Amino acid sequence: MTESTSKIRVLVVDDSDVDIMRLVNLFNSDARFQIVGTASSGAEAISFNKQLAPSIIVMSVTIGGRSSVETTERIMHTRPVPIVLCAGLSTSDADLSFRAMAAGGLAVVGKLSAPLHPDHSAQARKIKDTVVNMAEVKLVRRWHRAKTHTPSVDRNAAPAPRAANRLNLVVIGASTGGPPALTKILSLLHPDFPLPILVVQHIAPGFLAGMAHWLQQTSRRKVHIAGEKERPLPGEVYLAPDDCHMEVDADGMIVRQSRTKTNIYCPAVARLFQSVAKSRLADRTIAMLLTGMGADGAKELLLLRQHGAITIAQDAKSSVVHGMPGEAIRLGAALHVLPPEGIAELLTELVRTQTPAAVKPECR
Repeated sequence: MTESTSKIRVLVVDDSDVDIMRLVNLFNSDARFQIVGTASSGAEAISFNKQLAPSIIVMSVTIGGRSSVETTERIMHTRPVPIVLCAGLSTSDADLSFRAMAAGGLAVVGKLSAPLHPDHSAQARKIKDTVVNMAEVKLVRRWHRAKTHTPSVDRNAAPAPRAANRLNLVVIGASTGGPPALTKILSLLHPDFPLPILVVQHIAPGFLAGMAHWLQQTSRRKVHIAGEKERPLPGEVYLAPDDCHMEVDADGMIVRQSRTKTNIYCPAVARLFQSVAKSRLADRTIAMLLTGMGADGAKELLLLRQHGAITIAQDAKSSVVHGMPGEAIRLGAALHVLPPEGIAELLTELVRTQTPAAVKPECR
């Protein structure tokens, strides 16, 4: 392999000359990257994607006063390529970011500040790390897939025991591609779905509030950033805070724990799943791993299955990256392997006969 083909070929798309220059300088300063072109409009981005064959596109969420959602959709239908979105922290930018991710974008990062800004080095590192990771994602499918699905169940071992009509909690871990999968599952649940839902989503710092707002708008379900010693309420969604682990105590109350030096991820899916396994709710929990890079939570999903939880992994066909759910399947951690639509159907079926009293935490 030659030096040019081994580099990550980057196409930068932005209508701001200043922002383009900052990104070009950033990638040109690192031997891992090669700038193959810049574009200042969605039409140019679509055209240059076909002409220049970049391995990844780094694109502003707004281009020429228009959103990048349509451009992302067109790229995914013509020549699919990983897209990293650059956005500000405003509600409107966050909304556009998650809409573009639903259209096929992989990740969102903050806009790169000026070189003298105190956060510049950290932002630069985050952008480069994200581009390196997302460039490995292969997009060759999924945007035209059929909506039907065939449920898959692990029948190699007897299903873990659980008490009938006593489910109390849903816990979810997700990473790359997680926000669109989450919104699909949440939006397909009945408005009166009776279980609280705790979510650990790996996402760039600063975008969590925007994600909470977007999920609430798309799912019409109350979505919170989890607070300390908060009791999760039926049917409501709780997101793990930035740079802080979300766990539950023995009785199901949410507790927040600080990052430790041994943590690769913070918040970590593993920490949430471990805490549920130690609680009184383990055999009354539905736990799942959705699309994502790495293996965060896979071993802990197996632990939850062994403690009587109903466990689910997203299937490979519907996953953007089948790392986390794929590892869980390999370990035998998943009782069910399903796409998001199938997960929503299963959740609905599991709680169909439950009464509101059956899902309230036991501890008063």
